[in-house]
Amino acid sequence: MLLKYLSEEEPNILISALFLISIPHWGKNGWDVEDFEMRKSFGTEQNHINKVYLYHSENDTIVPFEHLNFYKSALPHATIRILKRN
Repeated sequence: MLLKYLSEEEPNILISALFLISIPHWGKNGWDVEDFEMRKSFGTEQNHINKVYLYHSENDTIVPFEHLNFYKSALPHATIRILKRN
């Protein structure tokens, strides 16, 4: 829901870092729930967010690991942290 908000609104604050953990891809080829889809240009318009970190576990049983691929493309400047299987 936070990404949906940030894709549609531009808060008057500078966000120094955004940490996202196992976020589902809302939309086609993901969890197809239109209400949570971000704007297509979201990743290139976030000038008020300095750094974005994406964390996802390889063995997540709720949000498939493949959802991370969408966010790698949508947020090309994000730092990716993959939690390895144990």
